[in-house]
Amino acid sequence: MKESFSIPGCKLFKQGKVRDLYTVDIEKNTMLIVTTDRISAFDKIIGNIKGKGIVLNSISNFWKKYFLFLLETDIFLDNGKFIFYKLGISEDKDFFERTSVVRKIKPLPFEFIVRGYMTGGLFEKYKNNNFQEGYYLGNYLPEGIKEAEMLPHPIFTPSTKSDVGHDVDVYFWDIVQELGYTKAQHLRTASIALYSIAHQYLLKKKVVVADTKFEFGFLKDLSGFDHLILIDEVLTPDSSRFWDLDKYSPGRPQESFDKQPFRDWLIRTGWDKESLPPKIPQLIEEQTIERYKEIERRILSN
Repeated sequence: MKESFSIPGCKLFKQGKVRDLYTVDIEKNTMLIVTTDRISAFDKIIGNIKGKGIVLNSISNFWKKYFLFLLETDIFLDNGKFIFYKLGISEDKDFFERTSVVRKIKPLPFEFIVRGYMTGGLFEKYKNNNFQEGYYLGNYLPEGIKEAEMLPHPIFTPSTKSDVGHDVDVYFWDIVQELGYTKAQHLRTASIALYSIAHQYLLKKKVVVADTKFEFGFLKDLSGFDHLILIDEVLTPDSSRFWDLDKYSPGRPQESFDKQPFRDWLIRTGWDKESLPPKIPQLIEEQTIERYKEIERRILSN
């Protein structure tokens, strides 16, 4: 795919590792999110995995529409086809399938992470006894939980949101200080509810969602009331940890529906993480996109 798009009537105002955001001149409160095929590791962009952006966009849009019974999302229900038509790009199939037209919402400066299983960084801290009196970011975790075991209940473990460097874990009360108790509680409740609903839905698809992160913003209506809006990517393999339920077995690491084949290959190359990264072999590209397409098939299946 193209490294970037030149879109009549639009301006690129932010470029992330995967998503490019464009303002739309004819609709001031609207923007385009173009999900590229870029793939990153160790905070660096390594290359492209053909078709990855289309899969991520498809999954994210599915969840944004699925969750509308619970809260508002930034996506236009018709996928913004009228905007595409006005811009004269409705015939570009590749662009259309990887692009969403959304309301322009200022994101909150946090990532709202929910964990339902003992895995990843949480497990590393847990097994090394890095918790004070059994608490992690205010969440009590009893002794004896095995790796990949389901937690007694989902826990809320937010972090800062940083475009450069690493995110930093924060407590619920840090969000209270920034936004006030009512908004912070609304965000915690919504995050856990979204995760729990997705968890139950995905078990029927033979998928375990171990953890995920959400992003939100607030939109003020004419009366001055702030509406909570779900934004950015939602429950994709880039923002979540998905496992195959049929292969799930607590007490050991689990195989994920994500870019693990790519990460494993990159580590095997011995790349120093500073020099120009190696070119991604075709076999690794095929193995990686197949992981993404498999979780897409399961999520979207009837």
